[in-house]
Amino acid sequence: MSQTRPDQASGPAKPGRPFFPNHLLDQMIVVYITLGIVLTLALLFPFDLAERVDPMQGPSVVKPEWYFLGIYQALKYMPVGIGVPLFLLAALALVVWPFLDRSAERHPSKRVRPIAIGMGVGILILALTIWGHFSGAPRSQGKSAPPHTTESMQR
Repeated sequence: MSQTRPDQASGPAKPGRPFFPNHLLDQMIVVYITLGIVLTLALLFPFDLAERVDPMQGPSVVKPEWYFLGIYQALKYMPVGIGVPLFLLAALALVVWPFLDRSAERHPSKRVRPIAIGMGVGILILALTIWGHFSGAPRSQGKSAPPHTTESMQR
């Protein structure tokens, strides 16, 4: 007794619709209907993300997004010409490291030093990010702040 596949059990293959023009057309119809519904709802019910901004008054403290807070916090306390090249070299080291590390051992218990370095860098970045979240305005580096724009415009 020969086994037949379920799709062949009903007899010879029936001609179907071609995938390319027909299925693509069906999917594009769904995409355009969905896009039309979303745009209509966006126009009928606009959503303000935040309160209106006064362009004449800047924010008191400007902070980057959370994923840049660690680097931002470290750069606040580094000399001006050292911080950016140091982080560029660190990024380059991450790219080049797999080509330099030729150790045959891959088990983490046998690679204590690289694991410890990675954990230390991770903990340092986490600590700097938390510190940056709770810190205030950046230190001035001996430069005077520019005059407030509203005061200079009123004159």
